[in-house]
Amino acid sequence: MDVNKNLTIRFSDLNYYGTDGLLKNKQKQILKNINGRFQGGELTAIVGPSGSGKTSLLNAIARYRRKGISGNIKVNGDDIKLYKNQIAYVMQESHMYGLLTVLESMKYAVKLKIGIPLSPAIISKISKILKMFSLEGHEKTFVKHLSGGQCKRLSIALEIINDPKIIFLDECTSGLDSASSYQCIKLLRQLVYKGHTIICTIHQPSTLMLEMFDHIYAVANGQCIYQGSLKNLLKFLKEIDFQCPQTYNPIDYLMEIANDIYGERNCDLINQIENGRNENFCHSLKYEERSETDEFEAYPIPTFNSQLLYLMQRNVSIILRDFTYTYFRLFAHLFLGVLVGFTFWQIGNDASSVFKDFRLLIGVMILLVYTSLYSQITLFPTHNKVIKRECFNNWYSPRIFNIALFITDCPITIVCVLLFLIPMYIMTNQPPELFRFGSCFLILLLLSYNSQNIGLLAGSVKSVLLALIIAPFLMIHQIALSGTFILQKDAHPLIGSLFKTTFLNYATEGMKITIFGFNRTQLDCDDIYCHYAKPEKLLQFLQLNSTYEEVIIVMTLYMIILRIIIMMIVNFQLKAK
Repeated sequence: MDVNKNLTIRFSDLNYYGTDGLLKNKQKQILKNINGRFQGGELTAIVGPSGSGKTSLLNAIARYRRKGISGNIKVNGDDIKLYKNQIAYVMQESHMYGLLTVLESMKYAVKLKIGIPLSPAIISKISKILKMFSLEGHEKTFVKHLSGGQCKRLSIALEIINDPKIIFLDECTSGLDSASSYQCIKLLRQLVYKGHTIICTIHQPSTLMLEMFDHIYAVANGQCIYQGSLKNLLKFLKEIDFQCPQTYNPIDYLMEIANDIYGERNCDLINQIENGRNENFCHSLKYEERSETDEFEAYPIPTFNSQLLYLMQRNVSIILRDFTYTYFRLFAHLFLGVLVGFTFWQIGNDASSVFKDFRLLIGVMILLVYTSLYSQITLFPTHNKVIKRECFNNWYSPRIFNIALFITDCPITIVCVLLFLIPMYIMTNQPPELFRFGSCFLILLLLSYNSQNIGLLAGSVKSVLLALIIAPFLMIHQIALSGTFILQKDAHPLIGSLFKTTFLNYATEGMKITIFGFNRTQLDCDDIYCHYAKPEKLLQFLQLNSTYEEVIIVMTLYMIILRIIIMMIVNFQLKAK
């Protein structure tokens, strides 16, 4: 494939059926046998009334939506799938990480999309792009502090760093004032001069703005009502007996016709333009006339290891700057550990308080379950749109993102468990033996990982509110069958068999073995008689159903299986569009 070749998009008989209704069981046809051509090296505007199918058309052609799509989409006569790496999609909202600076965002875009070191040539290219987008001087500004127009320009800059030949933009001027909108279109114009093919949807464009577009593609009710140059629009309207007033913006007049202000005449427009097949009103500039056209460089495909490394670096930068997520999470675990330690002060070696000690272990696990669960529950809903944009634009795959997320969160999870366990263990006077402390730490760490996975699983629904509702339901059977409220030996045989389906039950078994097993010496007794002074008697009463080795193996398998399920769900959600 010649990366410097001008790319023209043609689509024919394009249909898009969306779903409607409460249960998404009703089909609604949004695009109706629509046709058209977007000439390479041109700036194209897709216009139309609200709800006409502009964004649906853009999403279908860019393959951002795939379900319910039928028809042919070709790039220079080939299937558009072959040009996946030559396409970039800039969404209507600028979804980026606010805790990265402008320069860091650009550097990570280079690393993830191209996978090459930041050579002086790449740094120079980044500087040129930032200057082109009027972002010079803002290199050290955090993205969250940028204005709406600056965010929009940065979102475009991030996607052109690897020189995609085709750029799709959805409502590129939405939310911007007239000056910022004009500047945005002017920047797109400069990119066209450099050889990019740009297609964008635009709402209520001014005449001054429209004059910068080479090609206008108008839709109404999912069908094409005009395609061609702005200059030929008046000629097109005259041929079907429409006379645009001299003081009118021609596009505004066309939109009034599309909205049936002059009667139901859309069928006349559709018939005249043959639903996009008629190209007589197009006036395409020759590619050779673009005197500023740049040569596009064919960059290598990044390796798995390089993308994983760069994602981990970016995650660490964001985590260290996120006070709410990181430092409050650490403080909360330390606070809870100290609080539990004071509540159960020095009971760990007291034979008369052995059941208090058991309740302590249960409380410790329940607290850790919920702190871990809610530390991850909002992760996917809050970052889903960023992940979706970056995965679609070939920054990385969902699988790499999940692996990087797990690895970078591991140190924080380990520190959180230690901050919780150390004060609790010492203040409650648990056995001062290193192997018991280590065993307890390992079980609580695995419990924390499994609880995080439940949180991630609940958060995969994309809605924070729905995730907060689902998460407790996912934990109900874990807690009910954990051996805390009712022992497995006292449960009905049918219910008893379900205890083996919960990782929290194995954690309970493991904690009983760790604290009271391993031939622990006799506990202190200040009373005349302490029945459970020998810890093995308590274990006989509680009845162990698993060995320590089984606990570790099963909890590890739970962790791996849950993580694989999460990866599959996220991967499906990002690809099933």
